[in-house]
Amino acid sequence: MSVFYRQAYEAACRGKVPSGLTDLHFESWSRLDEALRWLPTDEQRSDAIYGDWLMQLNYPGWSERLTIKQTLIGSGALAANYLAELAQNANDASEGEEAEVRIVLKENWLVFSNNGRKVTPDNQIGLCRFFKHVDPEKTAEQVIGQFGVGFKSSFRIADEVFVQSWEGNSRFAFRLAISAEDRPISWPDETTQLRVVHQLEAVGVRIGAHAVAKKNAGFCTPEALSQLPSEAESILQPLRSERRGTAFCFHLHSDGLAEVTKRIQGQKSELDELCPLFLPFLRTVQIGPNELHMGEGRHLGTDEIPSIVRANRITLTTRSQGTDDSSKSRFWRLEGTSQGDLWQVALHADSEFRLRVDRAEDERGVSLKGGAAYAFFPLSDVVWPFRFHLHLKLQPNLSRGDWNPNLAPEVRDQIQRAVAGTLRWLERFKAKHHPNWRVEQLIEPGADLGQAWARIVFEQLRFELREIPLLKTLWGSHRTIQDARTVRLLAVDAAQKNWVEFCAKLTGLDSEYPLIHAQEDVEFGVPELPASKLKSFFIRAAEQGGMDAAFWRSLVTAAVCAEALTPDDLLVVCQGVPVERPDGPPSMLVDLLRQPAGATLTMAWHEQFQYLANWLKDEQRGQHSLCGRELREQMLKLAKPRFNPTWPELPLVMNTADAWAFQDHGELFWKTERSPCPQDQRSSVV
Repeated sequence: MSVFYRQAYEAACRGKVPSGLTDLHFESWSRLDEALRWLPTDEQRSDAIYGDWLMQLNYPGWSERLTIKQTLIGSGALAANYLAELAQNANDASEGEEAEVRIVLKENWLVFSNNGRKVTPDNQIGLCRFFKHVDPEKTAEQVIGQFGVGFKSSFRIADEVFVQSWEGNSRFAFRLAISAEDRPISWPDETTQLRVVHQLEAVGVRIGAHAVAKKNAGFCTPEALSQLPSEAESILQPLRSERRGTAFCFHLHSDGLAEVTKRIQGQKSELDELCPLFLPFLRTVQIGPNELHMGEGRHLGTDEIPSIVRANRITLTTRSQGTDDSSKSRFWRLEGTSQGDLWQVALHADSEFRLRVDRAEDERGVSLKGGAAYAFFPLSDVVWPFRFHLHLKLQPNLSRGDWNPNLAPEVRDQIQRAVAGTLRWLERFKAKHHPNWRVEQLIEPGADLGQAWARIVFEQLRFELREIPLLKTLWGSHRTIQDARTVRLLAVDAAQKNWVEFCAKLTGLDSEYPLIHAQEDVEFGVPELPASKLKSFFIRAAEQGGMDAAFWRSLVTAAVCAEALTPDDLLVVCQGVPVERPDGPPSMLVDLLRQPAGATLTMAWHEQFQYLANWLKDEQRGQHSLCGRELREQMLKLAKPRFNPTWPELPLVMNTADAWAFQDHGELFWKTERSPCPQDQRSSVV
């Protein structure tokens, strides 16, 4: 089956057909590329491609071709990330060498230059077609992501696109007209169109009027040029690499200029769109004054799991021209090497390449420590509530918003492979974890895990963690989901922090109480520590001895915030807790809870009880009854100093006239709430 009209080629030959030409040259793209190289001038090659398009519109099936073209545009081909598409072109054209892309916006011109190989005739056909060849019976979805569709995403911002490609002293250029009916600057060049039509007529092909209509000529009709427009040439000159390269120059219309200006103005953050993290050859990306460079560390076999996961150190450095300001982001990039693997994962690291979530000191600018789903470049519509970057080498849809919907089973399979491989690597190389890093941090706090791909990631994480011991206990050992335990705490950040700090002060409890950090936002299904075991945990903690007042405040806070403890359990835990007082020996907390009024304690204890009262304000736990009062009321009772000595202490503290001069809004008061009893030897004076 022919992939190109022979008559279009012969028309461009202008009577001088190469002697070696056969019909076979029009039955495969590789043989066609050879034939087009035989044409002596760039203009003839462009005319052949131009003529082939006119002939496609001149024979049966032309209306279907136009329908597919318009369907592709309407389905999102022109909504894709054009910067990412051009960067991927640069990577593909690198031939294994380090690729660079440089982008400049000046007035109404956007110029994108790379250092890749010179555009071949086959490449030119791809740039000038939504498809090189397509069966009219195929749907738009079946040709998505193939044969140059992505490059057309740049056309929506411009009236005309100029392409120049060079190698050494050899250069050629052509123009692609967008052909918007209301903007004459975007129309096809009449001289070029007439020349191609006359050449076709010379070989017996008469072109119908609809084939040369302005709206049908757009995108697909290359017009050979001897040089670029002067404005584009002046912008390109300082960007042009010496040995070889290709430049795409977009003459922007007003709406396109507004859009591009908005994107380029945030260059540092926009570099994320062009992050070369998963492109094998792209190393340098420049947008305006800002440049991002990707460096790869030396591959070490000791960092990989043979035949399963390959690992490499990646450093992304961003700089602003004319300044010394730079920022580094570091990653471990993992790649599946089992048969059928098409996944890569990048995990944020610090300057020592230890896995961590928080930003390193030298990450002042761009940082990719969050996460995104990639098909080389971020997929804008994929909800990705994770702190790792996932790349699947699978086709995206037209708009690069998601993976191709036809590939859903493959996407699911690769996501599951990626999670399993990543966790196996994390288990093998625990020494690469920062001391503060936990596997739960791979999920964003408060994340919505209901979206399709996010749900698959989470379910696979939970499945793998049933077998792989990566859940880190509060004492540093690692457990599986079945072997770990958690504690449900009040949903207060300070309560969570106190819990971790409290447990860090304890020793010798790891094996009996394999507790992990309780996080309500990440529910892996870890069993909860039963109330009876939790009570014994606090009793064991209290028995460790030699602790200061800060430890006892932390213990009380942890116990009050642990929702599984009943009021009776709390009373047992508080039995041996000493509470400091500024004017005498400490009181036992259980005694303070049982007495009707408060007491004068150290300010640190009063503040801690106030915090607990605030945390319990809207919590059902605050309404539980403890020693005849709601738990929150007990905390409020102890939150402020109260004059409440025991009867034996009374003569000692009330031995001067000044000691009796207690005032409340200028009025002396002395109130006995109830008579003392053997159980309560305080005066109950407030």
